[in-house]
Amino acid sequence: MIRPVHTGERVLIFELDDVAPATLMGARAQIRLKPQVRQHLRNRYERRARRIKARKRMQRRLNRQLQVGYVRRTAAAGERLSVSKPTWGGRGLIKVVHSKPETLISSGPQGPVDTSSASFEFSSSASAQGFQCRLDAAEWSPCSSPQAYSDLAEGPHAFEVQAVDSSGATLGAPVSRSFSVDTIAPETNITTGPQGTIITRSASYGFTSLEEGSTFHCRLDAGAWERCSSPQRYSSLANGDHDFSVRAVDAAGNSDRTPETRSFVVDAPPDVYSIDNWPSLEWSFFSEQSPWNRRIDRSDVAANSETMIGRMLADGGPAPESVNSNQIWGIPIYYARASDPLYTLELSGGFDYTREINGETIHVPVGAKPSAGSDGVIWVVDQTDGFVYAMQRATVNHDSRVISAWKGYRLASDGSGFRYPSGPPTGIEPIRPEELKAGYVNHTMSMGVRCLSGHPVAPFDQSLTVGEACSGDANAASTRLSMGNVVFLDMSHAEIEALSIPTWQEAILKGLADHGAVVGLNGGAAWSLKFENRLDRTSLGEPDPYAAAGLPSTLHWDDALDGAGGWAAHLKVLKPFSRPCSGIC
Repeated sequence: MIRPVHTGERVLIFELDDVAPATLMGARAQIRLKPQVRQHLRNRYERRARRIKARKRMQRRLNRQLQVGYVRRTAAAGERLSVSKPTWGGRGLIKVVHSKPETLISSGPQGPVDTSSASFEFSSSASAQGFQCRLDAAEWSPCSSPQAYSDLAEGPHAFEVQAVDSSGATLGAPVSRSFSVDTIAPETNITTGPQGTIITRSASYGFTSLEEGSTFHCRLDAGAWERCSSPQRYSSLANGDHDFSVRAVDAAGNSDRTPETRSFVVDAPPDVYSIDNWPSLEWSFFSEQSPWNRRIDRSDVAANSETMIGRMLADGGPAPESVNSNQIWGIPIYYARASDPLYTLELSGGFDYTREINGETIHVPVGAKPSAGSDGVIWVVDQTDGFVYAMQRATVNHDSRVISAWKGYRLASDGSGFRYPSGPPTGIEPIRPEELKAGYVNHTMSMGVRCLSGHPVAPFDQSLTVGEACSGDANAASTRLSMGNVVFLDMSHAEIEALSIPTWQEAILKGLADHGAVVGLNGGAAWSLKFENRLDRTSLGEPDPYAAAGLPSTLHWDDALDGAGGWAAHLKVLKPFSRPCSGIC
């Protein structure tokens, strides 16, 4: 016999003949007899048609409320009953799946909030007749969605809601959401940093908040507020009055209404660069008349330009610039002042341009490092004598104050960018992170390719550096790029700006369009450009300049011209041009 039993806890117990009771807890479940059980009942109770009809009526009624599964035991409250394997051994099985009703909070504050009011929306998966809510330790009381509260006290709060049926009994467990009211803005204190007059172009400020977990926004002068952390550093500051301001923002979003401000005046000597006074975008290595700073004539194209570009692009590229490749192959540039110690140059190469500077002493910032790769490149701009010193396969011994290198040369920092005719390709000024951020590279760049023709061309036709010829390529001499070729992009600024590319990619393309890139290196797997090595800042204790400029950790720019037909459609080679001077200049 099947017999429903109703208890005060709204428990439905169904008994089938001598089968152990199966207890269903909650508002939704379903009972369905197995065919074997149904046939068993018919055989046993065929003379009790009335009872059978009653059973079927009861089953139809329950089927509208209940889900399906197999159980052979009593289920605890809130338990999902597991499915048991159907068996038949003279005992029937009741097929049931227990489903616990759930109350859900769909919206409302959570965690710290900066307002004293709160509103919560909620619903139930069961056929609830109503809800009960409470805040903190208050009594349960009838409520409806949304439930609003106002004038809440500062501090933590907990909102709870539960669904109820028509008799007021709860359907499932209550749910809660915790939040904290915080309408008090944090205080900000500047702990370190300059005030009054300073003679350097850099400033660093430390600051704290009296409210733990606060973040900070900083601004300099009339600039925009920007997210920052202590210490906040500034460099390349202009001479004159400055105001540094910082405000704390707590976890609830309250911002200090009276930001802390400190005023200072920069009165630094002009044109003396250092790690504390990095050159601005207007600064360049050579004079305005240098071929490396003048704009190129894009109509002056080499006769076999298309062939040379095609061979170069067939090797792949442009290669991306990652943090690792930058530290290995990038060019670190150090700006030395009279206050920096003197280092002796010990150069082993037997070239005339190397012999000129072997044994010289130059100023070098303590901590300077060459690039990490086998080239070991380091550039030092000694502002006391007006030369840029470029050294290769270099090591720096800061204890003995010696720079040892295989090859080295110097160029006048305000000159033409040339010195000895036999010297290696010059004008290989690297791309600086500040230029990428600003969206323009205002000088000729340096290009590296996989292999070369085996001979240099003007302006380096007398250079002793010819590069590595393409092995096994019988036509390399006439179809491959040479040391001294300048590759450029035949596009206008308007065409570049019409592309949907990042600002830093625009900077590279515009630089290639206006100034091109001189081929001065080879040996990589694909063509590439030279970038400033982040070591020239990080080795002296400053932050990574690429990260500070908001640039990606790896600069992928092979797709920069995907929207304009690709690199092959726009890269060209400039006709070779003569040196701006003969002999040593």
